[in-house]
Amino acid sequence: MTEYLLSTNDFGEPKKLSNNAARGINILRLLILVPGHNPLFPEMGCNLIKYRHCMKSQFPELEKIIQKQMETYLPEALVDSVTLDTIQDRYINIIIKCKDDVQYTYDSMSEFSPITLELVY
Repeated sequence: MTEYLLSTNDFGEPKKLSNNAARGINILRLLILVPGHNPLFPEMGCNLIKYRHCMKSQFPELEKIIQKQMETYLPEALVDSVTLDTIQDRYINIIIKCKDDVQYTYDSMSEFSPITLELVY
């Protein structure tokens, strides 16, 4: 798998990612894509921003959405499981394990706008 970026290398050629790096960037794009933004595939995207302040009770729903999106739009990624994990009881990480023993982790704690647990009182 090869994915071309919108920048160039030192030789003026398009930068490209291959193999696991290309798969990782495609997974990230699918996570942040909002359904309806791709006119060819209007249901494509996980709309991660919708879950920016979610509750633990929403974890199974989000895991299912991500798993189904991966199976539908990135079948070559060979996703085995999707798990949501909490860090410091506040931040949410998305862990995607593939059948070839490669694991991708979306570490939202290090992002500008992290995914956090909604505090319910």
